[in-house]
Amino acid sequence: MKIYPEPAFFLRGEGELEIRPLILPLFHGSAGSGFESMVSTLIGRFCQEELKPLCSESAARGKMSCSLHLDPQFVPDQISSRFLRDEAFSLTAGPDGIRIVSASRNGLLHGVNTLLEIFRTEAYAGKVPAFSIQDAPAVPVRGVHLYLPSREDIPFFRRFVSRFLAPLHFNTVFIEVGGGMHFDRHPEINRGWEKFARWVFEHHARPGGPDGRFQDSAHAELAGGAFLEKDEVRSLAEWTRSCGLEVIPEIPSLTHAYYLIAGHREIAELPEALWPDAYCSSNPLSREILFDVMDEYIEAIRPGMIHIGHDEWRAPALCPKCRNRAPDLFAEDVCAIHRQLADRNIRTAMWADGLLPIGDGTSTWTCIDSIPNDILLLHWGWQFGDFLDRLSARGFQMILGNFNAQMTDAEWEKNMADPNMLGAEISSWVGMNRNRFAVDGTVWQMLYGANYLWRGHKLRLEDADVMVSELLPQIAGSLEETPSPSCCRGTISSPVDLSSVLNVGSLVKSDVMEWAVDSLKPGFRKWRNVNWVVPDPWQYGNKKCVLAARPSLSIRQGKNAARSIFSEAISFDSETFPEKIRIPLARKVKGLLFFHFASKSGLRKNMPYQTVDEPDPLEWCSRIGCYRICHVSGAEEVIDLHFGLNIDDFKSFYGDRSKFPLLDAPAAVRVDSLSGFPAGAIGGLEWRNPRPDDEVVWVEMTAVSNPADTFPVLSALSTLE
Repeated sequence: MKIYPEPAFFLRGEGELEIRPLILPLFHGSAGSGFESMVSTLIGRFCQEELKPLCSESAARGKMSCSLHLDPQFVPDQISSRFLRDEAFSLTAGPDGIRIVSASRNGLLHGVNTLLEIFRTEAYAGKVPAFSIQDAPAVPVRGVHLYLPSREDIPFFRRFVSRFLAPLHFNTVFIEVGGGMHFDRHPEINRGWEKFARWVFEHHARPGGPDGRFQDSAHAELAGGAFLEKDEVRSLAEWTRSCGLEVIPEIPSLTHAYYLIAGHREIAELPEALWPDAYCSSNPLSREILFDVMDEYIEAIRPGMIHIGHDEWRAPALCPKCRNRAPDLFAEDVCAIHRQLADRNIRTAMWADGLLPIGDGTSTWTCIDSIPNDILLLHWGWQFGDFLDRLSARGFQMILGNFNAQMTDAEWEKNMADPNMLGAEISSWVGMNRNRFAVDGTVWQMLYGANYLWRGHKLRLEDADVMVSELLPQIAGSLEETPSPSCCRGTISSPVDLSSVLNVGSLVKSDVMEWAVDSLKPGFRKWRNVNWVVPDPWQYGNKKCVLAARPSLSIRQGKNAARSIFSEAISFDSETFPEKIRIPLARKVKGLLFFHFASKSGLRKNMPYQTVDEPDPLEWCSRIGCYRICHVSGAEEVIDLHFGLNIDDFKSFYGDRSKFPLLDAPAAVRVDSLSGFPAGAIGGLEWRNPRPDDEVVWVEMTAVSNPADTFPVLSALSTLE
């Protein structure tokens, strides 16, 4: 049974329980009607939208009892004092039902989310052993930063919050909103924002300032470069809170203010810029417009805290009114906004770099004693280091912004030992949609960082590899509107016989075939409930995989069937490979699972910091081939293979890089290797059949010419029925 983040205490009990939908919980203790309604809605939504489709038909008809106990006297005897014992919970599950106990409502919610994630992850197996868990978080603030989604990505945003962030025990979402909502008082800001975003998308770049001055990042992907209606923003905030996460809108002010200035150039700090990035803090109209915008967001979101930005003031105090007054102007702007929000009982958060004597803060940091110390500070440099004592001594509470889980445990412990350090947030700076998240590495960073925030330490990369390979298939499936067949109980899988099309033998290695595929240990394998087979070359004429390649391309291939891990012991012939290979199937299927990898890593690139600086991920991730699936009715589907999006190289694995693609090929599993070869990973691309009653006649694998001459290699294929 897989539980992530790791629980502090886990004990396996006797017996098993079948995973079934839950009866709406019975509450004990005065949790409050609002909380009880929220939890009941959370559980009911999970059972109806997620669990029921994952369960077998017979299991879906049953019900399990669940009781929640709010007990102020609850003492977690298995939880050490280094964890937040006031948020601790006990979760016991057995054949007689499920019981969750905590001294706080937050603790009960942690227990509920843990239970739902266990059911979500293990539904394909149908049963889990009886168990008992005691658990608690390491830090109070466990956050992420996201852009407001575009209208078409609202369903993905909802699933991402409820099925990914909440189960990982994140409890805070900083949503950058900018010009992404329709303003009743200032529709001209919306028009200016759309015009600005179009310019960014057309030029694939942030705008430069006068004389090529370096300006702020554009953030044009926010809301897809458009804007949502106020009711849509309100609904997103309510949904996020219903999943147990606090919503903190980030309304960029002073800097990253393209959206305000695009509709009001008269407030620009540098009006001669093509697209000014900062407003003039000496101009009273600047804050007048900003406060109107804030009031409309407050009306829609009803936040308890607002993040006001104030990072990266690139060209401070350059206009005649402001010259040489950067520290004073920075403090005046922060204090004025702080007063405005305090009058509305809203706390202020901001980036800390303007108060630190490094980078862009060198112009403003001397104003620190003029800044109210009840502001929550986020440091975007991942850690405060030598500045921690300076800020803490002045009473500022802090969290690590743009948190990167690559820091060491010693660094984490040093930061979190300060009582004013509350936790961290992990940032996404790309459009809120599946493709950009897959290529940018957002999912990997949040998965890997969640254990730090909950447990207080990170996993070893090799353990993280195993964890991700076990959990990501369910996560990727749950982010779809309907569950993946491989995640569902009752799905039957069968390996497809590839013997008639195998064409890659032992020890193929050249400028085009980078991997010695003899490192793939042959034999039967089981991934979740999917059966697959790596062919044994002894049985199939020394052939193990299927390669489609550019016509006329030749690859040196071993022709001697004698097994050896030493290339010198094998004679080679140069062979050409077909551009298209047809695999017969002739059966009805719910889906197919392709276990595959790319023939080389020549196209490996890191996505830029902001993907608007480059083409869409589907263009950025070069197309190296496709699968064409033909039905008996004549209908066809095509699955394009984009390197770095749904197919990757063999040696690559999650922990090998900070960028983590393959949200669309999540069944990547570390494969055993023969002696003398490193372990690798094969990606599993799952295709859902939109016509399950229409027999699939054949699957055609096709290579597509590309600059790096890398092509798809199929190691195994399994049907899902």
